[in-house]
Amino acid sequence: MLTNARCRQGSGKRSYQPRGGKLVLVWLLATATWLGVGRLATADELWRVGFAKVDITPTEPLRLSGYAVRVESHTGVADPLAARAMVISPADADDDQRSVLLVSIDSIGVTSPMTVELSDWMQKRYGVTRDQLVVCSTHSHAAPHLDGLLRNLYRQPSTQQQTAATERYTQQVAAGMRAAIEAAWAARQPAQLAVAQTTAQFAINRRVLKNGQWTGFGEQADGPVDHRVQMMIARTAGGQLLGASFLYACHCTTLGGDFNQISGDWAGLSAARLEQLHPGSVFVPVIGCGADANPNPRGTYEMAQQHAAELVTAIQAKLAQPQACVALAAEAFPVAHFGYAGLAPEQPTAAQIEDYANSESPNEQRWAEHMLAVKREMGRLPETYPMPIHTWQFGDELAWVFLGGEVVVDYQLQMEKELPTRQTWVAAYSDDVFAYVASQRMRSEGGYEVDFSMIYYLQPGRWQNGTQSLIVRRVREIFDEEHSEERPLPPQAALEAVHVPDAYRVELVAAEPLVQDPINLAFGVDGRVWVVEMSDYPLGTPGGGRVKWLADEDGDGRL
Repeated sequence: MLTNARCRQGSGKRSYQPRGGKLVLVWLLATATWLGVGRLATADELWRVGFAKVDITPTEPLRLSGYAVRVESHTGVADPLAARAMVISPADADDDQRSVLLVSIDSIGVTSPMTVELSDWMQKRYGVTRDQLVVCSTHSHAAPHLDGLLRNLYRQPSTQQQTAATERYTQQVAAGMRAAIEAAWAARQPAQLAVAQTTAQFAINRRVLKNGQWTGFGEQADGPVDHRVQMMIARTAGGQLLGASFLYACHCTTLGGDFNQISGDWAGLSAARLEQLHPGSVFVPVIGCGADANPNPRGTYEMAQQHAAELVTAIQAKLAQPQACVALAAEAFPVAHFGYAGLAPEQPTAAQIEDYANSESPNEQRWAEHMLAVKREMGRLPETYPMPIHTWQFGDELAWVFLGGEVVVDYQLQMEKELPTRQTWVAAYSDDVFAYVASQRMRSEGGYEVDFSMIYYLQPGRWQNGTQSLIVRRVREIFDEEHSEERPLPPQAALEAVHVPDAYRVELVAAEPLVQDPINLAFGVDGRVWVVEMSDYPLGTPGGGRVKWLADEDGDGRL
């Protein structure tokens, strides 16, 4: 268990007991004044924060995701699903374009197209760029399948009706995320932000090893696991709770493949219970680097309720003592950066593809068929996959890193050593759940997360040696950037960002709006510069691209 003494354990009487198959929590909460007894937050300590929650429970039968064995559409709803949003803005309403937004969906994951579409909508509507928007998923294995995710999951392919229903539901989720953002944006009000830490013990390392080799899923008691619960809490200047986000590193796999009802598992259940205890507040669940951790015990709905109750108990105790937590100063408004790490898979041999093509496993057969089809069409298999990376830095206090994919605990532990802030949180399952991302340590151990899982994600093979070092290096580079990779630089700033040897210099002769979307240029003997513009790439528009020629008419060195 990893602990942090900066926030002391709160007090409060609490108990829970099963009653009629449901878990009932009874609370007696102590009260406390925000920022200390008798003192309210001052104007320069305030942000503007808004929360919202939108129901995304399906309205038609759907095939649930997460397990290959399920065949039939879901048979009922054990608990509803939601899209939740948290918007953090500067205190000055004229500075809205610096806002950062966190969206969490009770879902098996999120695809890159879903995130890009939402980001494009956000930029047009609010002027917020990709680095400022993070889309997280709770990875519940009792949530519906989504279009484009885990493309080779099921042993038995979906019917046309099931596929069409999945496509409709994917659009429902997208609409729910937009609605949650709109509501959270409208709900913003002056607030104080603070961070806190507590613990929950139900996560356990699931990779059973013998002589350093993976032997199967189970309970590896001495395996690495992170029991910390990280919280970001928003309250009004008067101390009223608006909501919070909470991060815990564990799979949402309490419910197995034999459970065929809709559920958010422990993540969704804990968020919903906290919202019941605090009417008007919203709690945003985020999953940390828990791709190698399972809830323990697991297998029944009552166990999912048990884990949710443990998490709620820990969070409630911390909420009862706000003065013991660390306030985030308003001048530490997060610096948001975004970029990618190009993860390189090992390439399968022709013999490996042939072996899988002749396999008795339908998943392995379809993997081989896909690899052969890609080779025929493209001439080769993909050499890299772009892993999305966000870094949000809250001054010296906190760096919050968001990674795509199913990321294991080693990344959390190493990032804490690499980044200079007092606290480092690492979230996974963000923006694009494209595959498992095992660590260097796990490569020699092999097993599901390293090897077998790539079949279900239609990835060519395990990630190459050195992948962990690459990801950590890219996180640090993105974190240290003066400008986010997603934001175009003004011409002068772009010029200053170019570094050349001492014997050379770079001069600016042309920039937007004189030239837009250039793809090629040529210098004529008469001093003119010929530029090919192709603003219609790649879809094409009426009129297509064009060629411009530029000349220096007054001898000032500018075209």
